[in-house]
Amino acid sequence: MRVLWTTDKGYPVMGGAQITNLAFLKNLSEKFAHDCHIICSYPRKKRIRFGKVKLATFRDTHELKGLVLGLRPDIIISSLDVGVHVQRIANLYNIPTVHYLQSYEYAPPDRAERESWKVSLSRDYSDKSEADFIFRESDACVVNSLYMKRRFEKKYGRKFLVIYPELTEEDFLVGGGTERKEKYITGICGFPYKGADIFYELAKRMSHERFLLVGNSLYEYHRKFEKLENIRILPYTRTKRFLGMSKAVLVPSQWPEPFGRIVVEAAANGIPTLASLTGGITEIVRGTPLGVKNYKDPESWEKKLRNILESETARSRNSSQGIRASRRFLKGRSGRELDRLIKKLVRRKKPDYNVKSVIALSGHKKEKTAYSSVNSTWFSLLENDTKHITLDLESPSDFRDIPVDFFIHHDYQQNFGSVSVPREGKFIAVRTWDFGMFPGKWVGKIDECDQLWVHSSWVKRNAVKSGIDKKRIKVIPHGIDEKIFKPGGEKYGLSTDKSLKFLFVGATVFRKGIDILLKAFGMAFSAEDDVCLVIKDNPRDVFYSGIKYKDEISALRKDKNYPELIYIDEYLSARELASLYRVCDVGVFPYRAEGFCLPILEAMACGLPSIVPRFGACLDFCADSNSFLTPVKRFNMPVLGSFAINTLGFSEEVEEVDFCEVSPETLAGFMRKIYNTDRRIIENKSQDGITTAHERFRWSNVLSLMKLCLGELESREVPRRLKRTRAENFKSRRKFETAKEVFLNLKPRN
Repeated sequence: MRVLWTTDKGYPVMGGAQITNLAFLKNLSEKFAHDCHIICSYPRKKRIRFGKVKLATFRDTHELKGLVLGLRPDIIISSLDVGVHVQRIANLYNIPTVHYLQSYEYAPPDRAERESWKVSLSRDYSDKSEADFIFRESDACVVNSLYMKRRFEKKYGRKFLVIYPELTEEDFLVGGGTERKEKYITGICGFPYKGADIFYELAKRMSHERFLLVGNSLYEYHRKFEKLENIRILPYTRTKRFLGMSKAVLVPSQWPEPFGRIVVEAAANGIPTLASLTGGITEIVRGTPLGVKNYKDPESWEKKLRNILESETARSRNSSQGIRASRRFLKGRSGRELDRLIKKLVRRKKPDYNVKSVIALSGHKKEKTAYSSVNSTWFSLLENDTKHITLDLESPSDFRDIPVDFFIHHDYQQNFGSVSVPREGKFIAVRTWDFGMFPGKWVGKIDECDQLWVHSSWVKRNAVKSGIDKKRIKVIPHGIDEKIFKPGGEKYGLSTDKSLKFLFVGATVFRKGIDILLKAFGMAFSAEDDVCLVIKDNPRDVFYSGIKYKDEISALRKDKNYPELIYIDEYLSARELASLYRVCDVGVFPYRAEGFCLPILEAMACGLPSIVPRFGACLDFCADSNSFLTPVKRFNMPVLGSFAINTLGFSEEVEEVDFCEVSPETLAGFMRKIYNTDRRIIENKSQDGITTAHERFRWSNVLSLMKLCLGELESREVPRRLKRTRAENFKSRRKFETAKEVFLNLKPRN
């Protein structure tokens, strides 16, 4: 059986939790013949062997998932802070899990406890929702002491199994001869919650004794300890070594130790040991003289310590009872219990590593907006595609119970510059910018993305001009449902008897040229002409509240000299909209700037050719053969300032604008010419447009393009932003290690 242990702290092997993890795996490997691996977070890639146990490091969740998939374990055991990430990966592959709870990660102290225990008030712990997720999804939750069992059961109201830490005697039992140089009173207590103040006070009071401080310590305490001549600081060393140097061991913990491994290790060697009667330590020392009841009081410690140093009887009694108390933890029972547990779980549940990739589509899908409608369609397309698992997210920061391979972010109701970049998976931004170069903040955020999806060649050009690598820009156009947007079918009931009907569909705002259209229509026709203009507004568009031309349209409708104007300001379903396209004759869309303009394509698919600018986004599908292309005046100029991009309060700093304008006179001429032209010209353009839309711009065509882009990303190992993060973390780690060597003054004082 392949057993994988995962932890956030596993290399270097220094603390009790790391030693415990390895001890369990050595036992499972040597006594039960399991293939054992341990992987832990570390900013550098490492691979090491501890006997038969293989250790590898990971730098982020993406790499953790890759290691799990490479090893294909039968079961995963996790400890410390990686539990949520491990459980999500296990959920994806149906791997049985055991969460071995060695500390307070998922049962954090409250403020009063933090102050009493002297732990950091700023330390972050997992929130209750993460703990609930682990306890709900895991196959077994194990704690390392009865004390922790009581704490967890009180907090979460469910049962937890106790398996004490495994101890491998060869790691800590000191032999005779040169291994024993009993000179020091030893403590692993460089932090306040570990009893640094007690240790310092004892060394200060007992200046004739030699003290040994092992392991890390806070900076201010390290400097305090250095000033006492009778304290030797030994930052890193094997347990065996410092125990061989000890004539007494102190464990003056000021917090309730979850277990207290060093107490067992010291006592098993017959070294006189004193430990705080708190937390899991009480289960080790019980009623022996090893326990210090008033553990916050230096006087109590000094009295007990002097007693075992000065009295042979007290020393012998402490030693013998310590050996006896430690025996119950040295019989290999913990390893056997864990072996039985994992075998039971593996019999119940078999992993499945033939899993599809996971796509998360992030953005609104129920709003009455164009982008929301696109999101809804994309989600349906991807969800129905059997090669993927698709998740529906409002934001990339939403919690997912499985890891994601691809995040597609398409949301204009979020300030893109402040979007949280996910910690895993390839990140795809979907952005359109109609007016030229992209805003600088967008470019900075897109630089973290693996791909940028745009809807037209025009927007791609703008993105490239903004400095975005063109290799990462993919054109993913909008599409049509060919079963709905087609020539034949129902026609919308319009209250007009005019024979020629022009149609505008979209928000009646300045950017879309509604002002030009209203002026041109009035210039081209009079109320007596056999023509009408139908304007289909978007009544629920969240982006243009209060800036539409609704009042101007209402006034023109009342003007008896103005040609007939029909205004539809109600929501229409896709089928109703298609019926509206079919009842009209020619579309008219004199936009100043667009990223795609889906209504033009939808109208084309229904057999409705349109008057459009010979400029910008629509030229990806509009040509002289299927549309009426008007000449434009182009405005491309530098401009520096902050501009509101919608009515949601978002604004962006831009450096230039690039847009077009169709003159009202030109548009009026086109509309008048169409009014007077042979209808066969309209029909010819109509047929070519239907072919273009139905052959090249079906949603199934769009899905194929999306899958090609995802496939291209899938072949790349590491998300773009993670490469940078890994490099930065590596540099930080090197600086930290160098500073620590200088700070700790690695040449210890004798």
